[in-house]
Amino acid sequence: MADRVKIGIIGVGQIGKSHVKQYTEIPDAEIVAIADTNEAEAKRVAGELGVTKVFTNFRDLLKVPEIKAVDVCLHNNFHAPVSIAAMEAGKDVYCEKPLTLTVAESLAVQEAVEDTGRVLQTGSQQRTDFRGLFRLAVELVRAGRLGKLRTIECRLNGN
Repeated sequence: MADRVKIGIIGVGQIGKSHVKQYTEIPDAEIVAIADTNEAEAKRVAGELGVTKVFTNFRDLLKVPEIKAVDVCLHNNFHAPVSIAAMEAGKDVYCEKPLTLTVAESLAVQEAVEDTGRVLQTGSQQRTDFRGLFRLAVELVRAGRLGKLRTIECRLNGN
């Protein structure tokens, strides 16, 4: 087996916990550090995984040399600056959507990718695996039960 990819998780709120669960199912991935401003929650999640490196400042996580990639699971307004900082620290980045909120942020992220040569990927884990409401919506659309659609919105937990 190839060496496991050592990953740092930045943010263990609802999305972060979902990402953590997915990583535990990937044999070649190993979470080695967690950062979250909620120290108690970061320690709780880390404890469940046997992860000993826990930080309240993501920049401290970025200093961990064995981390190859980070997963940015923060509020949308932090996605671009944290992803840029991670690439500048020599880490590859997976960031939950949306990666940026403005054209200026998009250009800054593009420049960071070009300057650092790091890998950057963004995704929407809630939709790409079609769980729950999303799967039901797809089934209803395919069955033609919703008529002509112009837009569709799904919300989890009544939010």
